[in-house]
Amino acid sequence: MQLGEEIRRLRTEAGLSQGKLAAAIGATQAFVSHLESGERTGFSTDTLYKLCDVLKISADHFRPFLTEAAPEVEDERSQGKRK
Repeated sequence: MQLGEEIRRLRTEAGLSQGKLAAAIGATQAFVSHLESGERTGFSTDTLYKLCDVLKISADHFRPFLTEAAPEVEDERSQGKRK
């Protein structure tokens, strides 16, 4: 399962539209749509925590998707190890 599919599943289980989820996390409906469709895969850790709060899940729920959701964090970690 991809990150976007999981977000869609959690959102629908919570009874939220894309627009309501977007408003709750301070994003646009287009952002949520692109996230769910896989057109967008990266977002900030701040957005991750907002998603967790709204969807009432722990951040650990997204652990399997961490590299997909925040590739820039993974890149920073790799660069730090090279120094």
